[in-house]
Amino acid sequence: MRRLLNTLFILNEEAYLALENENVVVKQDEEILGQVPLLNLENILYFGYKGASPALMGECAKRKIGLCFLSRHGRFLARVCGMNPGNVLLRKKQYLLSENYEESCQIARNFIAGKIFNARTVIERMKRDHPLNIDKNKFDDLILSNKQDFEFKSRQKRPPIGKVNALLSFAYTILAHDCASVLEAVGLDAYVGFFHSDRPGRPSLALDLMEELRAIYADRFVLTLINNRIIKKSDFDEKENGVTLLNDNGRKIFLNNW
Repeated sequence: MRRLLNTLFILNEEAYLALENENVVVKQDEEILGQVPLLNLENILYFGYKGASPALMGECAKRKIGLCFLSRHGRFLARVCGMNPGNVLLRKKQYLLSENYEESCQIARNFIAGKIFNARTVIERMKRDHPLNIDKNKFDDLILSNKQDFEFKSRQKRPPIGKVNALLSFAYTILAHDCASVLEAVGLDAYVGFFHSDRPGRPSLALDLMEELRAIYADRFVLTLINNRIIKKSDFDEKENGVTLLNDNGRKIFLNNW
C-alpha cells in the first residue's frame, strides 16, 4: 500500500529552496527560515519565482517527490518529475486505449458518472442538513453565510471573476497537481487522457480524474471555508476589471485548512 506523506507549501515569494543533508532548506537571503526532512514529504508546492537549487530538484525527482512551481496567485508554472515508475506495459496499454474511440468513450463515461454521483452527494447532504435553504438547481444556494460577499452567478476562470471563482480556481490547481502526482506514482502517464483530449502541456488524465473529485473535495472545501466564515472578504485582492485573487493572508488560510 502506498504510504501517504506530507505536502510542504512555500508561500514566501522571497524564499529559495535548497538541499542540505537530505533536508529541504527554506532560505531568504542568508537566513534559514526552516527545514524539513525529505523523508517526510510527498509533495512540495512553491508559490513564487526565486525557485530551487538543481540539487534539490534532482533529489526530489530521484525520490519521486512532486515539486510544483506556481505563481503567487496559484497559476501553474512547472513541475519536476522523476523517472516514470511502474510497468511500461501499463503505459503501453494506456496509450492503446486512448487511441481507441470506443474504449476511450467508455472510460470517459465512467469519469462522468463518478462526477455526477459525487456532485449529487454533495447537494443531497446539504439539502439534508439545510432543507429550507437549498435549491438543488443552484450552487449559489449552497453558500449559507456571507452571501453579500460571496455571491456566485456562474463559473468564470482564466482569470477568475469574483471571490468564489477565485477560491474554486485555486482549489482546482492544487487538486490537479495532486491527481498528476498520484497517477505518476502508480506508473501512468498523466498527460494521456480519455475524457480530456490530448493537448501539449495539459495533464489530460489528471484532469479526467479530477472531474470525479471536484465536487466532493474542492467544491465542498470551498463551501466549508465560506459557510464556516474561515475565509473573509479581506482575504482577497479585487482589481478594477473584476479579476479577484487570494492575497497572501487568504492563501495562508486556504492552505492551512486544505
